[in-house]
Amino acid sequence: MLKETKIGGKIFLEQTTYYVYASESHRQNDVPSVTTSSKKEFNRIKQSQKKWLKTLTPKQQLYLEIYDKVYSFKTKYPQGFINSEINELMKDYPDMDIEKFYDALKGITCMVIEGHTIIYHCDVENALRCGIEKRGLTLGEWD
Repeated sequence: MLKETKIGGKIFLEQTTYYVYASESHRQNDVPSVTTSSKKEFNRIKQSQKKWLKTLTPKQQLYLEIYDKVYSFKTKYPQGFINSEINELMKDYPDMDIEKFYDALKGITCMVIEGHTIIYHCDVENALRCGIEKRGLTLGEWD
């Protein structure tokens, strides 16, 4: 929505813009998937998202919750998690199979920054799914 007002020789322009981000990570990096000045379009997208959420199976809802928690978790390094952050995140899942969680992290690629081992977000996400579902990595989850 644009509102323009002319006062004397100056033009005052007011603009309302609505943003849609695919995830918290996208918002933090200012990468919107939709930018619009139409409140009607913005509300249509919101309603569509709510409707879509109702179609998800419990497993899909769980995966979405895990994805959101992992990628919106405030980490010291943008590349991923240090051990203390993983321990903090795991507190949200007290019934998880810890052995399956750590088995899913065996053989992953990681990095070291300032003496801290950094575990990538995608590996933490996979490990949480394995621990919660009490299973090993699937072939599709292995990288």
